[in-house]
Amino acid sequence: MNLRRFTLASGVLLSLLAVALVYLAPVSSAQIAPDFELALEISPTGLPADGRSTSALTATVTSPTGATVGGHRVSFSIVSGGGLITSPISVTDANGVATADYIAGIQPGTTRVAAELTLPDAPVRAERDITLTTTLPDLAVFVLDITFHDPATGVEIIPGDVTPVPANTPIEIRANVRNIGSTPSLAGVVVEFRDSRVEFDPPGVTVPTPLDAVVLPIVQPGASVVVSVLHAFAVEGFHLATVVIDPDFALAEQAKDNNTATQGFWIGQIPANPGDIIATALDVATPEGLTVAGLPATHPGLNVEVFGRADYQPFLPFDPDHSQGTAAVKGGIVSLSLFDSQGTEILLPFPGQTLMPIEGDAGQFRALHTIGTFPDADKTPIGQYPNRSATDRWVFPAPPFPGQYTLQACVTDTSFVGCASHDFV
Repeated sequence: MNLRRFTLASGVLLSLLAVALVYLAPVSSAQIAPDFELALEISPTGLPADGRSTSALTATVTSPTGATVGGHRVSFSIVSGGGLITSPISVTDANGVATADYIAGIQPGTTRVAAELTLPDAPVRAERDITLTTTLPDLAVFVLDITFHDPATGVEIIPGDVTPVPANTPIEIRANVRNIGSTPSLAGVVVEFRDSRVEFDPPGVTVPTPLDAVVLPIVQPGASVVVSVLHAFAVEGFHLATVVIDPDFALAEQAKDNNTATQGFWIGQIPANPGDIIATALDVATPEGLTVAGLPATHPGLNVEVFGRADYQPFLPFDPDHSQGTAAVKGGIVSLSLFDSQGTEILLPFPGQTLMPIEGDAGQFRALHTIGTFPDADKTPIGQYPNRSATDRWVFPAPPFPGQYTLQACVTDTSFVGCASHDFV
């Protein structure tokens, strides 16, 4: 045998095999089209940092391979920055679209929002930015900003609850006025203190009476100023202290719906059985409209919608349809708690925030208050919650396990509390 010819032939054969192997190699995973793709759209992408403006979040699932795009779970979350997503978990419709709402925070800056498609092998994720800006001041007062104090010592008191205050005894009413905008307010803005009285027999409420007014200095962004008045109330009973910033609308600012707050308090001794002072109503619904044994029903992780109102019970006979706003608890703090069928309270966490239990505050959860003012002649929305609009609803995902649950909503003016509950499946 000619060794040279064998070696040459072998070399040619190996070259041909190498070429064949190149062409027969499988297509890499990077070259295979993915089953699903996810796009996130935000409209608008710029909002004022007012704690209530909203952007619509739209996540669209597509499939280059023709796979079904409906019925997939999409989670929305805040990666960085402030604000709140009201429907953090959604399910795509037949067109692959899932939606949620983003509510602006109160600090200017950039908020990064993510949408994530849950898949068995690996999630698909998309992220976009929202810019929060403001160029106006925004003076605000909330119910917890109104406090009562002993004028001699400055010690905080709770008239009628812990510390009975006799009639004709001076007390100091303080209001912590905040600037939650990003520019200084002008000096000279008026803050007015008013008093109303609840009458139980017959039930009613008196016309608000001005107590006194003070003038604000310049309030820097993010800062607050405490102002106060001294007053001796001659009539015993349940009173409503109302603080109104800029009653004449002289200041150009970002929002006016946070310029009024009201808190109830007693002068004299509280009667032994005054009845339910705050009557709270609670409604629960599901977007799917499902019911089981007459209860609203949904699937684990899908949305539950919450809405309701709160009124002072003695006022209701005078305003049964709420059109006058007489009975409404204005700016009341709303808290939500969830319980299982055994009565055990449930913690419902979510990345970046706690969904349950939850309580209204002056920042991220500002919407969990009752509506305090409304511009139209029909005052029906006053007293409703959440307080972003007359038809708004608070949304949270149902617990991850099937079963019957009880949602409890409590509304307080910091002196009295009224609670209601509603079951769902």
